[in-house]
Amino acid sequence: MSKRCLIETSQKMNGVAAIHSEILKNDLFKNFYELWPEKFQNKTNGITPRRWLVNCNPDLGDFICEKVGPVDQWIRNMELLQSLKNSVNDHGILTALMKIKLENKRRFAQLVKKQYNIEINPEAMFDIQVRSLSA
Repeated sequence: MSKRCLIETSQKMNGVAAIHSEILKNDLFKNFYELWPEKFQNKTNGITPRRWLVNCNPDLGDFICEKVGPVDQWIRNMELLQSLKNSVNDHGILTALMKIKLENKRRFAQLVKKQYNIEINPEAMFDIQVRSLSA
């Protein structure tokens, strides 16, 4: 599907963060933005730690607890996660994070195989979006 068809048929175009929305409007889809500025918007959903991180990614939540402190503290005060910035070049920490990510992707690949009989490579890049139909 071409970019033109995608934009023409879409009700809205949304970046995942304000900077992404600006890139869409000012660079990537500038001509379309000039035609239909009302289609371009920014709604950053952000992260809900209690729902997404703690419940849906428990291994990552446990890892953060090891580095930052008890979950009941950092889920209420996300500023505590700022201390992880000091680890951005720590090879051991980055390796542990990649291991968590790969294990999550392996579980996802197993689920896809079980439910749809489709084999996917857990080492491939996944771009997945989920939207609740009840909202």
